[in-house]
Amino acid sequence: MAVLGGVAVHAILPQIPVWVWPLIYVAIGTGVNYLGIQQTAKFDKLLVFIQLGILAIFVLLIVRLMLLDSSQITLSFRPFFDSQWFTPGLIATAISVAALNFLGFDAISTLSEESEGGGRAVSKATLLALVLATVLFIIVVAFAAFATGNVDRFAEGNAT
Repeated sequence: MAVLGGVAVHAILPQIPVWVWPLIYVAIGTGVNYLGIQQTAKFDKLLVFIQLGILAIFVLLIVRLMLLDSSQITLSFRPFFDSQWFTPGLIATAISVAALNFLGFDAISTLSEESEGGGRAVSKATLLALVLATVLFIIVVAFAAFATGNVDRFAEGNAT
């Protein structure tokens, strides 16, 4: 994940070498973990709230676009399935990216010894995390698909 994040940030800040970003991410993670479980939990909560805030802003901006200029929004299933663009290779690529969205929920079980309620509480927390991640993923993907609508609007090449 650190390498993937490094590639993504390098596209925004190309003056910083791509290999520097994974080192930064690992150093931050190591530093937070070194401070102990209490500080790690606080840092994780902060990151979750930041991520939820960004997702909420994203969805609200699309809703705003829908209200202000409905011609830009296509409420159809074409973004999800268009026989012109559908290929098995495209599905394989999408599955590999989608799988990354579900990484981490299984890490809940690593703290089962420290949790109140033992294994039963950990099982419930893992399932709840998976359900919440799935719901958030579906909401964000649906709004993104409706907002982009017709792929013909995008420029040719890698610019998009």
